[in-house]
Amino acid sequence: MRSRFLLLALTLVVPTLTSAQTPKRANDVEKFEVTGLPKAPASQIEKEIFVLLRAHKRGDYTDASRIHLKLAQYYKERGQEQLEDVCNQKAMEAWSAASGERPSSAGSPGSPPFEPAGTFARLFSYTDDLKFEHTWEFFADGTFAHAVETAEKSATAPPRERGWYSLSDGKMRLWQFKPRAERTVRFELLGERGKDGAVMDDIKLVVVP
Repeated sequence: MRSRFLLLALTLVVPTLTSAQTPKRANDVEKFEVTGLPKAPASQIEKEIFVLLRAHKRGDYTDASRIHLKLAQYYKERGQEQLEDVCNQKAMEAWSAASGERPSSAGSPGSPPFEPAGTFARLFSYTDDLKFEHTWEFFADGTFAHAVETAEKSATAPPRERGWYSLSDGKMRLWQFKPRAERTVRFELLGERGKDGAVMDDIKLVVVP
């Protein structure tokens, strides 16, 4: 099996990935994306973030969500869009861990050039022949999130893409705004709304509980 789904846009670096962030892995939502922070705080927002990080208590996912949002604000002000997106996604997942509910959307930016159809809510994963583990999460609002991880963990955020999908006649149209990319793949849900998995271009995806 070839690795055909690293990312829609192959502009991201994959060798230094960390574990894919999903609502199922509660420990992951407390891994804060600090790679863009200085070693010592200088600005007021940096001081606030350092205080929040020091005061955070393990297992307080509501507080974790607050910290992720603060980091997203920090990176947004500095034009670091990829880190901003990662932190916003982690904030949503931390909220999910705190509430015990799955998020209802991937929060994908932009508006696709189609109306989402055949939507469903399910989280899948598979490992390709290069030992990259992929997680694909599809939401009923027509958004999706795709992340990749390797066996070698690092402190950097994993490549993650968020976009929109439409499923019809055994084909799934995938579209994303940032970076712009679009393609169509063969896609089949196994069992009612994918409860037994799915097949994407001959690759079997298994359900993540």
